[in-house]
Amino acid sequence: MTRCLCVLLLPPIAAADYHFEANKQDAIVAEDRARAAEITAFLDAYQAVYNEQDYRGVKGMWLDDGNPIYMAEEVPFPLYGKDRMDNYFNPVPGKRILEGIDNRYSEVRAKYIAPDVAVATYRLDYDIKLVGMPATHGWDRIMAV
Repeated sequence: MTRCLCVLLLPPIAAADYHFEANKQDAIVAEDRARAAEITAFLDAYQAVYNEQDYRGVKGMWLDDGNPIYMAEEVPFPLYGKDRMDNYFNPVPGKRILEGIDNRYSEVRAKYIAPDVAVATYRLDYDIKLVGMPATHGWDRIMAV
């Protein structure tokens, strides 16, 4: 019995690297471009109040339906409800936990998935310094509805 090993050689264009090359020229319809511009304007304002650690201003920018949801990167579960949010942003009233923060949003894209519902993707670059801890920095990909 003869056995044969087949090897398939793929050209370099089939490499996974293609997926890591953001193509800024991807076609975007005018409606999605307009929605991305609206979200960019919101994120610019949000960035300003967040970086000033104006948490009343931050929360004031969210839809006030009485049951907010916040996904903090450093907390392993979502924060649901106003009490949890207030505790997260001010765990010890009057005591500051951040020495500084600098959030920057970029690469905003948006797509309507229903008449009044859009999905947005963007990049968040951050530098943060907690009291008593070393400074850290990084970036995250964000997907929001």
